[in-house]
Amino acid sequence: LRENLPAGTLVTTLRAVDADAGAFGELRYELLEQAAVDGGGGSVTGHVEAFALNGSSGELRSRLTFDYERAKAFRLLVRATDAGNASATATVRVLVGGEDEYDPVFLSPAFSFEVPEGARRGQSIGRVLATDEDEGPDGVVLYALAEPSPYFAVNRTTGTIWLRADGR
Repeated sequence: LRENLPAGTLVTTLRAVDADAGAFGELRYELLEQAAVDGGGGSVTGHVEAFALNGSSGELRSRLTFDYERAKAFRLLVRATDAGNASATATVRVLVGGEDEYDPVFLSPAFSFEVPEGARRGQSIGRVLATDEDEGPDGVVLYALAEPSPYFAVNRTTGTIWLRADGR
């Protein structure tokens, strides 16, 4: 489920199978437990009212607008029951997907570096640094020079500025 979708969004439709025919084959669905969980599956906030389950159709819908930076996953315990009170339970895990909501921001509006006398090609002369409030893959900052330079290059992942030619 992507973050920022409106409350009432269809997450999935749960389906259980009952081999009985007629009324005893008709199932009712019930949401027994809901918990926000951490990435490893452990409970974080305990009971939450984040989802609603339609008892006859099995449609699971969100009751909230989710924020990936606040909760990344939920664990639900659901039950399907037939008219004879035979039932089965299942655990449903709902993962919240992030969106690229924020732009990277440099830690300084300008960076200044000096090329030391005698500097050689490949030598690092400084590092630029930016942050991004998104978490996960959308929060990874990659660096590039705005315009190609015959003299300088930037490491795409670290922001380190290095010399492409010997200093003079």
